[in-house]
Amino acid sequence: TEVNEFGLFRVYSGALPTHDPEDNKTIDDYCDSNHLDATPNHTSGPLAKFGHSHDAPEPTETTTVPFPNKTVALLMNWYYAGSSTKTVQELDHLVHGVICHDDFNRDDLRNFRASRETKRMDDFIEGPASVFLGSDGWKKGSVSIALPRADSTNGGDESSAPRFKVDDVWHRSIVDIVIAAWQDPASSTYHLRPYHLFYEGGDDRPPERVYGEAYVSDLFMEMDTAIQMLPPEPGCTLERIPSPLMLWSDSTHLTNFGTASMWPIYIQLANQSKYVRIKPTAFASHHLAYLPSVCHKFMSFFAHGTYQFKATRYITGLL
Repeated sequence: TEVNEFGLFRVYSGALPTHDPEDNKTIDDYCDSNHLDATPNHTSGPLAKFGHSHDAPEPTETTTVPFPNKTVALLMNWYYAGSSTKTVQELDHLVHGVICHDDFNRDDLRNFRASRETKRMDDFIEGPASVFLGSDGWKKGSVSIALPRADSTNGGDESSAPRFKVDDVWHRSIVDIVIAAWQDPASSTYHLRPYHLFYEGGDDRPPERVYGEAYVSDLFMEMDTAIQMLPPEPGCTLERIPSPLMLWSDSTHLTNFGTASMWPIYIQLANQSKYVRIKPTAFASHHLAYLPSVCHKFMSFFAHGTYQFKATRYITGLL
């Protein structure tokens, strides 16, 4: 490509892509902060990352599920939203967005108990109306983990090892996630082809290679080359696009509401710029699986069952 105003240019292998997600972008497209005078650009919604169709209607302002009335829904929404450490701005929102709301009725709060409402949300997650819908590809399964044998020092193989079963493992198909990601409006921010980025410094100096995104890496380029060399599907003239996946996992509260805790596994597409992926309103993480916490269950199994292996270093690794 031509050298831009910053001295940068791209080198593609083969044909140029049919779409460049960086065309006509401004600083507002890469900023996402309450402290900036900019309108957030929502290219996608959070439900789409759970498998819901990208054109499904978002919940309306009158939605109260799973709470019994609008007043409680307003109050609990304030509690779950924003920072876990409430700020002055959030206190303003409590007054003007909840207490002064036209639908707020203090009589609805006479028997209010926060613990009951958080449990209501936890029960809602496990119910048929939760985000883990079978129609969206979610499946609930179990995993059997082979444990070190008490007499493992005497030999033997894994087939004779004791097993610990982990139930309630929610998961989705990776293929379904990739298809949904490319059908999502956010796919307009995806790079279709990798390239090498260079900086032209002038003064007869050779161009310098610039790194910073997955789609400017050698590995991405090698993947693209391998895909372009594959035999084409009969009658298909569509553009071939590599779609590298990046996986993360970290313990968290389940969607940050109630007291339910799980260990989510997320997928992000490397075709998307890191400056877009880090924006909370980009909803760039696609939900692949949710692993339940098994610490207490395993310790009960270890303490009261027939399993009597005493090597604490192995127990720590299992948990």
